[in-house]
Amino acid sequence: MSPSPTYPGVYIEEVDGTMREIVGVDTSMTAFIGSTPRGVENEPVEVTGFADFTRVFGNLSADHPMGFAVNQYFQNGGGRALVIRVTNGARAATGSADTLNLVAASAGAWGMGLTISITHPDPVLFPDAAADELFNLSVTDSSTGAMETFENVSVLSDHSRLVTTKLEQHSNLVRIAGTLPPARPAQVNGVAFNADGADGLTITDAQISGPALAASRQGLWALEKAGLFNLLCIPPFSLDAAGDIGAQTRSAAARYCLDRRAIFIADPLHAWSGASDLTDPV
Repeated sequence: MSPSPTYPGVYIEEVDGTMREIVGVDTSMTAFIGSTPRGVENEPVEVTGFADFTRVFGNLSADHPMGFAVNQYFQNGGGRALVIRVTNGARAATGSADTLNLVAASAGAWGMGLTISITHPDPVLFPDAAADELFNLSVTDSSTGAMETFENVSVLSDHSRLVTTKLEQHSNLVRIAGTLPPARPAQVNGVAFNADGADGLTITDAQISGPALAASRQGLWALEKAGLFNLLCIPPFSLDAAGDIGAQTRSAAARYCLDRRAIFIADPLHAWSGASDLTDPV
Protein backbone atom coordinates (compact mmCIF):
# COMPACT_ATOMS: atom_id res chain seq x y z
CA MET A 1 0.00 0.00 0.00
CA SER A 2 1.38 3.42 -0.92
CA PRO A 3 2.11 5.71 2.06
CA SER A 4 0.14 8.95 2.36
CA PRO A 5 2.66 11.81 2.57
CA THR A 6 1.78 14.30 5.31
CA TYR A 7 5.01 16.30 5.45
CA PRO A 8 8.21 16.72 3.37
CA GLY A 9 10.66 13.85 3.59
CA VAL A 10 11.58 10.42 2.23
CA TYR A 11 8.89 7.77 2.06
CA ILE A 12 9.55 4.07 1.41
CA GLU A 13 7.12 1.94 -0.58
CA GLU A 14 7.55 -1.81 -0.84
CA VAL A 15 6.99 -3.20 -4.34
CA ASP A 16 5.96 -6.78 -5.00
CA GLY A 17 9.11 -8.51 -6.18
CA THR A 18 7.42 -11.68 -7.48
CA MET A 19 9.03 -12.93 -10.67
CA ARG A 20 6.63 -12.78 -13.57
CA GLU A 21 6.78 -15.47 -16.21
CA ILE A 22 7.61 -14.39 -19.73
CA VAL A 23 4.91 -15.82 -21.94
CA GLY A 24 6.27 -17.39 -25.08
CA VAL A 25 4.98 -16.40 -28.49
CA ASP A 26 4.81 -18.99 -31.25
CA THR A 27 6.90 -17.74 -34.15
CA SER A 28 7.51 -21.10 -35.83
CA MET A 29 6.05 -21.49 -39.31
CA THR A 30 7.16 -23.97 -41.96
CA ALA A 31 6.29 -23.41 -45.61
CA PHE A 32 5.82 -26.28 -48.08
CA ILE A 33 5.73 -25.94 -51.86
CA GLY A 34 4.71 -28.80 -54.14
CA SER A 35 1.84 -30.62 -55.80
CA THR A 36 -1.33 -31.92 -54.14
CA PRO A 37 -4.45 -33.66 -55.49
CA ARG A 38 -6.63 -30.58 -54.98
CA GLY A 39 -6.67 -27.06 -53.58
CA VAL A 40 -6.16 -23.48 -54.69
CA GLU A 41 -2.99 -22.92 -56.73
CA ASN A 42 -0.15 -20.49 -56.03
CA GLU A 43 -1.70 -19.18 -52.82
CA PRO A 44 -0.22 -19.73 -49.33
CA VAL A 45 -2.79 -21.51 -47.17
CA GLU A 46 -2.20 -21.96 -43.44
CA VAL A 47 -3.07 -25.36 -41.97
CA THR A 48 -2.88 -26.35 -38.32
CA GLY A 49 -2.87 -30.13 -38.56
CA PHE A 50 -2.81 -32.97 -41.06
CA ALA A 51 -6.60 -33.32 -40.96
CA ASP A 52 -6.78 -29.66 -41.92
CA PHE A 53 -4.33 -30.30 -44.76
CA THR A 54 -6.32 -33.24 -46.18
CA ARG A 55 -9.56 -31.27 -46.00
CA VAL A 56 -8.09 -28.54 -48.21
CA PHE A 57 -5.51 -30.36 -50.35
CA GLY A 58 -6.60 -34.00 -50.43
CA ASN A 59 -5.37 -37.31 -49.06
CA LEU A 60 -1.93 -38.90 -49.28
CA SER A 61 -0.98 -39.90 -52.80
CA ALA A 62 2.18 -41.44 -54.24
CA ASP A 63 1.84 -38.98 -57.12
CA HIS A 64 2.11 -36.02 -54.73
CA PRO A 65 5.02 -36.50 -52.27
CA MET A 66 4.42 -33.21 -50.47
CA GLY A 67 1.53 -34.79 -48.55
CA PHE A 68 3.94 -37.23 -46.89
CA ALA A 69 6.28 -34.40 -45.90
CA VAL A 70 3.43 -32.42 -44.33
CA ASN A 71 2.16 -35.54 -42.54
CA GLN A 72 5.58 -36.24 -41.02
CA TYR A 73 5.93 -32.59 -40.05
CA PHE A 74 2.78 -32.70 -37.93
CA GLN A 75 3.57 -36.18 -36.57
CA ASN A 76 6.85 -34.81 -35.23
CA GLY A 77 5.38 -31.87 -33.38
CA GLY A 78 4.80 -29.26 -36.07
CA GLY A 79 2.08 -26.81 -35.14
CA ARG A 80 1.39 -24.63 -38.17
CA ALA A 81 2.32 -24.81 -41.82
CA LEU A 82 1.95 -22.74 -44.96
CA VAL A 83 1.13 -24.86 -48.01
CA ILE A 84 1.50 -23.64 -51.59
CA ARG A 85 0.11 -25.91 -54.29
CA VAL A 86 1.59 -25.81 -57.79
CA THR A 87 0.50 -27.86 -60.78
CA ASN A 88 1.71 -28.67 -64.26
CA GLY A 89 -1.23 -28.59 -66.64
CA ALA A 90 -3.90 -29.67 -64.15
CA ARG A 91 -7.48 -29.17 -65.35
CA ALA A 92 -10.69 -28.69 -63.37
CA ALA A 93 -13.62 -31.02 -64.01
CA THR A 94 -16.90 -29.56 -65.26
CA GLY A 95 -20.52 -30.55 -64.83
CA SER A 96 -24.03 -29.46 -65.75
CA ALA A 97 -27.32 -29.72 -63.91
CA ASP A 98 -29.89 -29.01 -66.59
CA THR A 99 -29.05 -25.43 -67.65
CA LEU A 100 -26.71 -24.69 -64.73
CA ASN A 101 -23.03 -25.10 -65.65
CA LEU A 102 -20.52 -25.76 -62.87
CA VAL A 103 -16.78 -26.30 -62.51
CA ALA A 104 -14.82 -27.91 -59.68
CA ALA A 105 -13.43 -25.38 -57.20
CA SER A 106 -9.87 -26.43 -58.01
CA ALA A 107 -8.06 -28.30 -60.74
CA GLY A 108 -7.48 -32.04 -60.53
CA ALA A 109 -9.00 -35.41 -61.27
CA TRP A 110 -10.77 -35.30 -57.89
CA GLY A 111 -13.53 -33.15 -59.40
CA MET A 112 -14.73 -36.02 -61.58
CA GLY A 113 -16.17 -37.58 -58.42
CA LEU A 114 -18.65 -34.76 -57.83
CA THR A 115 -22.40 -35.20 -58.26
CA ILE A 116 -25.12 -32.54 -58.39
CA SER A 117 -28.75 -32.53 -57.31
CA ILE A 118 -31.31 -29.74 -57.69
CA THR A 119 -34.71 -29.47 -56.05
CA HIS A 120 -37.32 -26.71 -55.98
CA PRO A 121 -38.66 -25.21 -52.75
CA ASP A 122 -42.21 -25.93 -51.67
CA PRO A 123 -44.36 -23.14 -53.20
CA VAL A 124 -46.55 -23.22 -50.11
CA LEU A 125 -43.58 -22.06 -48.04
CA PHE A 126 -42.52 -19.45 -50.61
CA PRO A 127 -45.79 -18.23 -52.18
CA ASP A 128 -44.32 -14.90 -53.28
CA ALA A 129 -41.34 -16.38 -55.14
CA ALA A 130 -41.51 -16.34 -58.92
CA ALA A 131 -41.55 -19.71 -60.65
CA ASP A 132 -38.08 -19.12 -62.09
CA GLU A 133 -36.53 -17.74 -58.93
CA LEU A 134 -35.50 -20.16 -56.17
CA PHE A 135 -33.92 -23.62 -56.13
CA ASN A 136 -31.84 -25.83 -53.81
CA LEU A 137 -28.41 -27.02 -54.96
CA SER A 138 -26.63 -30.01 -53.40
CA VAL A 139 -23.11 -31.13 -54.31
CA THR A 140 -21.51 -34.37 -53.09
CA ASP A 141 -17.86 -35.40 -53.28
CA SER A 142 -17.91 -39.18 -53.65
CA SER A 143 -14.22 -39.54 -52.75
CA THR A 144 -14.59 -37.98 -49.29
CA GLY A 145 -18.32 -38.11 -48.63
CA ALA A 146 -18.41 -34.34 -48.16
CA MET A 147 -21.74 -32.76 -49.06
CA GLU A 148 -22.70 -29.12 -49.48
CA THR A 149 -26.27 -27.83 -49.73
CA PHE A 150 -27.31 -24.32 -50.72
CA GLU A 151 -30.99 -23.67 -50.17
CA ASN A 152 -33.19 -21.06 -51.80
CA VAL A 153 -30.57 -19.70 -54.18
CA SER A 154 -31.34 -17.88 -57.41
CA VAL A 155 -29.93 -17.31 -60.90
CA LEU A 156 -31.34 -13.77 -61.02
CA SER A 157 -28.47 -11.27 -60.94
CA ASP A 158 -30.20 -8.82 -58.59
CA HIS A 159 -31.28 -11.45 -56.08
CA SER A 160 -29.84 -11.34 -52.55
CA ARG A 161 -29.12 -15.09 -52.70
CA LEU A 162 -27.42 -15.17 -56.09
CA VAL A 163 -26.01 -18.67 -56.53
CA THR A 164 -22.71 -17.39 -57.95
CA THR A 165 -21.98 -15.38 -54.82
CA LYS A 166 -23.06 -18.13 -52.43
CA LEU A 167 -20.75 -20.68 -54.05
CA GLU A 168 -17.78 -18.29 -54.13
CA GLN A 169 -18.21 -17.46 -50.46
CA HIS A 170 -19.13 -20.82 -48.98
CA SER A 171 -18.36 -23.76 -51.28
CA ASN A 172 -15.18 -25.82 -51.16
CA LEU A 173 -16.34 -27.96 -54.06
CA VAL A 174 -17.79 -26.01 -57.00
CA ARG A 175 -18.09 -22.67 -58.78
CA ILE A 176 -20.39 -21.39 -61.52
CA ALA A 177 -18.94 -21.80 -65.01
CA GLY A 178 -19.84 -19.26 -67.68
CA THR A 179 -23.07 -17.30 -67.56
CA LEU A 180 -26.15 -18.13 -65.55
CA PRO A 181 -29.34 -19.32 -67.26
CA PRO A 182 -32.27 -16.86 -67.38
CA ALA A 183 -34.45 -19.16 -65.27
CA ARG A 184 -33.82 -21.68 -62.54
CA PRO A 185 -32.67 -25.14 -63.69
CA ALA A 186 -34.99 -28.13 -63.62
CA GLN A 187 -34.89 -30.64 -60.80
CA VAL A 188 -32.21 -33.33 -61.20
CA ASN A 189 -30.87 -36.02 -58.89
CA GLY A 190 -27.26 -37.18 -58.60
CA VAL A 191 -25.94 -35.97 -61.96
CA ALA A 192 -22.24 -36.86 -62.23
CA PHE A 193 -19.57 -34.41 -63.27
CA ASN A 194 -17.85 -34.95 -66.62
CA ALA A 195 -14.70 -37.07 -66.88
CA ASP A 196 -12.63 -34.08 -67.99
CA GLY A 197 -10.61 -33.26 -64.86
CA ALA A 198 -6.89 -34.00 -64.80
CA ASP A 199 -3.99 -33.81 -62.36
CA GLY A 200 -1.62 -32.83 -65.14
CA LEU A 201 2.01 -33.84 -65.45
CA THR A 202 4.58 -34.16 -62.68
CA ILE A 203 5.70 -30.69 -61.62
CA THR A 204 9.16 -29.45 -62.56
CA ASP A 205 11.45 -26.56 -61.68
CA ALA A 206 9.46 -24.41 -64.11
CA GLN A 207 6.37 -24.41 -61.87
CA ILE A 208 8.34 -23.45 -58.73
CA SER A 209 11.31 -21.34 -59.73
CA GLY A 210 10.75 -20.24 -63.32
CA PRO A 211 12.10 -16.67 -63.61
CA ALA A 212 8.78 -15.32 -64.91
CA LEU A 213 6.97 -16.44 -61.74
CA ALA A 214 8.51 -13.74 -59.55
CA ALA A 215 6.58 -10.88 -61.15
CA SER A 216 3.24 -12.66 -60.78
CA ARG A 217 4.06 -13.97 -57.28
CA GLN A 218 3.59 -17.61 -58.19
CA GLY A 219 5.55 -20.72 -57.29
CA LEU A 220 8.32 -19.89 -54.82
CA TRP A 221 7.36 -16.21 -54.91
CA ALA A 222 3.81 -16.95 -53.75
CA LEU A 223 5.45 -16.68 -50.32
CA GLU A 224 5.45 -12.91 -50.91
CA LYS A 225 1.73 -13.08 -50.08
CA ALA A 226 2.48 -14.69 -46.70
CA GLY A 227 3.89 -13.35 -43.49
CA LEU A 228 6.72 -14.77 -41.42
CA PHE A 229 8.03 -18.27 -42.07
CA ASN A 230 11.13 -19.87 -40.57
CA LEU A 231 11.61 -23.02 -42.64
CA LEU A 232 10.98 -23.76 -46.30
CA CYS A 233 10.58 -27.36 -47.45
CA ILE A 234 10.36 -28.28 -51.13
CA PRO A 235 9.87 -32.07 -51.31
CA PRO A 236 10.86 -34.11 -54.37
CA PHE A 237 8.56 -33.70 -57.35
CA SER A 238 8.06 -37.47 -57.51
CA LEU A 239 9.30 -40.51 -55.58
CA ASP A 240 11.74 -41.72 -58.26
CA ALA A 241 15.10 -40.31 -59.31
CA ALA A 242 13.44 -38.13 -61.94
CA GLY A 243 11.69 -36.28 -59.13
CA ASP A 244 14.83 -34.64 -57.70
CA ILE A 245 14.39 -30.88 -57.47
CA GLY A 246 16.75 -29.23 -59.92
CA ALA A 247 19.65 -26.86 -59.42
CA GLN A 248 17.49 -23.94 -60.54
CA THR A 249 14.99 -24.49 -57.72
CA ARG A 250 17.63 -25.25 -55.08
CA SER A 251 19.54 -22.08 -55.92
CA ALA A 252 16.44 -19.87 -56.11
CA ALA A 253 15.06 -21.25 -52.84
CA ALA A 254 18.40 -20.81 -51.03
CA ARG A 255 18.67 -17.19 -52.19
CA TYR A 256 15.06 -16.46 -51.27
CA CYS A 257 15.45 -17.96 -47.80
CA LEU A 258 18.60 -15.91 -47.27
CA ASP A 259 16.61 -12.76 -48.01
CA ARG A 260 13.76 -13.86 -45.72
CA ARG A 261 16.08 -15.12 -42.96
CA ALA A 262 14.68 -18.63 -43.20
CA ILE A 263 16.19 -22.11 -43.52
CA PHE A 264 15.76 -24.11 -46.72
CA ILE A 265 15.21 -27.87 -46.39
CA ALA A 266 15.41 -30.30 -49.30
CA ASP A 267 15.88 -34.04 -49.68
CA PRO A 268 19.29 -35.26 -50.88
CA LEU A 269 19.51 -36.15 -54.54
CA HIS A 270 19.10 -39.80 -55.49
CA ALA A 271 22.63 -39.80 -56.92
CA TRP A 272 24.24 -38.74 -53.64
CA SER A 273 25.96 -41.62 -51.90
CA GLY A 274 28.45 -40.05 -49.49
CA ALA A 275 29.64 -36.95 -47.68
CA SER A 276 31.76 -35.92 -50.64
CA ASP A 277 28.59 -35.30 -52.63
CA LEU A 278 27.83 -32.38 -50.31
CA THR A 279 30.84 -30.36 -51.43
CA ASP A 280 28.82 -28.92 -54.30
CA PRO A 281 25.13 -29.36 -53.37
CA VAL A 282 23.94 -27.14 -56.21
